[in-house]
Amino acid sequence: MIEAQDLAIHMDGRRLVSGVSFTVDPGRVLALAGESGIGKSLVAAALVGMLPGGAQRGGTLFLDGQVMTDACLRAVRGRRIALAPQPLSSLDPSARVDDQFRWAARRAGLPRMARKAAAAASLARLGLAAETCDLYPHHLSGGMARRVLVGIATVGRPQVLIVDEPTSGLDGASIALVAGDLRRLASDGCAVIVITHDLVFASRVADAVAVLSPGGFAAPMPASAFTSDGADIPDAHARRLWRATPANGMTVDA
Repeated sequence: MIEAQDLAIHMDGRRLVSGVSFTVDPGRVLALAGESGIGKSLVAAALVGMLPGGAQRGGTLFLDGQVMTDACLRAVRGRRIALAPQPLSSLDPSARVDDQFRWAARRAGLPRMARKAAAAASLARLGLAAETCDLYPHHLSGGMARRVLVGIATVGRPQVLIVDEPTSGLDGASIALVAGDLRRLASDGCAVIVITHDLVFASRVADAVAVLSPGGFAAPMPASAFTSDGADIPDAHARRLWRATPANGMTVDA
């Protein structure tokens, strides 16, 4: 279980994010949604102790009830908690997928003899052929690259997975595959946090949806509320965002 209490992020004397509080239990998916540039990726970085230089985290993070300092997060990153980053450039263009899985398995503390099998198992969980390991990143489609990033992050079977903008640049078919991947990982007992600007995707993949806005943080709401005209969405800003999506006619509330 991962829990955030009043998480805040400051840089150069400015508060960039504040009031973020949530709990994600094993087997559950939380989507953290909001407009581009609102600070969602900063929250993802804070959850794994990877904030950029000059940024500071406030509030309290817990992993299985233990308070997590940045030093603690560094110690468990890639092992108990992992991040699948947004940029496809996070994959090393000069290394085969197999090598990148083995590096991640080593960071996760897996013994040398177990790393190849762990990579194969991770690919299998995502429905990717074992031959994917022989490819270089430039051989991968956007959808495959996204799924490989998730596979690399989960090769050590972390308790918590944070996925940053997993649908960016993908077509509908690839988005559906990614959604299935994340739900399967949750079914296997992982606590999953999805960072996304896409509320429609959030409503389909998550059990609960929280929204960052210029005015603050809307606590997690049932994903089932994000249907039809959004009348059941309790937060006004989240409701406006939902109604403004292309799938809902891009309605702008007065």
